[in-house]
Formats: sequence, structure tokens, C-alpha cells
Amino acid sequence: MQIVRKITIKSLGLQPSKTEPKQLMRIVGVITDLDGGESTYGSYVKLLGTFQAEDLETGLVYRSGAAILPPLANDLVVGLYQSLEPGAVLEIAFDIGTVPADTPTGYQYTVTPLIQEEDGDRLAELVNRAKLSLPA
Repeated sequence: MQIVRKITIKSLGLQPSKTEPKQLMRIVGVITDLDGGESTYGSYVKLLGTFQAEDLETGLVYRSGAAILPPLANDLVVGLYQSLEPGAVLEIAFDIGTVPADTPTGYQYTVTPLIQEEDGDRLAELVNRAKLSLPA
């Protein structure tokens, strides 16, 4: 296991594929806070807490107190965290991969949740109240 400053696709040296679907990493963590900032790539929201990621190609395991996920996952997680009561924590577990796409990068990220919605997930509560089910 390696300790890293933050868990990101780039900081772990993961290489998205432009030609075939590829699983990049599995990340699990406990979010205790958020920290926003600006970089040369634009604004971001850093997840703070305790995180562990596994490179699904090499099996290498990394730990950190911070993570920045691809926008698809980060936006979902930030929204869920912000809907919780102050001082609450959010547990997350995702597989993150890529599939070829007609985009400037040549790929788009995929995010597969590995745990059920958290208590306090207002959308899940609304779906249950409306007796609807989310598509798989």
C-alpha cells in the first residue's frame, strides 16, 4: 500500500482507453468535508476524509486523506454530501472506468456504485415515496 497526497486518475498514473472499455480503479472512502479550489483546468471540489483506491489493472493500493474524482462521480458525491446534516459523514464505493466516446478526449468516464444509497439520500427517499425505481 502506498500513501499519496490525493487520489486522482492522474496522480495514480491511470491511463484511460480510447479504443475499448477499461476499468481503472475501485475507490472506497468516508467523506468528512469538502474543499473547493481553482486549477489550470478550472474549478474543482476536493473530497476530504479517508480514502483507499485500487488500480484495477495492477492491483496496487493507495490511501489518502483527499480525493478528486471524475466529474460524473464527484458531482454526485458532492450533491449527496451537501444534502446531509452538518457534521455527518458519507461513505462511498465506486468502480471508475472509461469507454470510447466521440469527445475531445476520445473517452468518457463510467461510474458504478458498489453500495446502496446512504440514509439521507433525498433522491432515494423521494423515489421510495413515489414508489418508483431508478433505472439500472
